[in-house]
Amino acid sequence: MKILRAPITQFESLQDYPFRANYSAVDDQLQMHYVDEGKGPVVLLLHG
Repeated sequence: MKILRAPITQFESLQDYPFRANYSAVDDQLQMHYVDEGKGPVVLLLHG
């Protein structure tokens, strides 16, 4: 499977997105970004 990844620099200084980058390793080649902010119930949003 060919894996395409946007450079992390593409996501720096995004307007109206002040959140810190968090990543979780899925395997040796894949990682998932997540936002861990605020209080309250967990909300899970996935896209493909």
